[in-house]
Amino acid sequence: MSTIPVEKFEAFENYNFDNDEQFQTGLKSLAYNEQENNAELLQRAKLFYYTK
Repeated sequence: MSTIPVEKFEAFENYNFDNDEQFQTGLKSLAYNEQENNAELLQRAKLFYYTK
């Protein structure tokens, strides 16, 4: 089993999602989904976006 370098997690945590226009545009389209907890939805959106 391989390990994930700590730097990958740090890079994700430090990524500036607030100033990423493409991310913010996609996030607005998800804002209409009231089926999920907003904090969970935001975290899942960040993970999806960052790993693409």
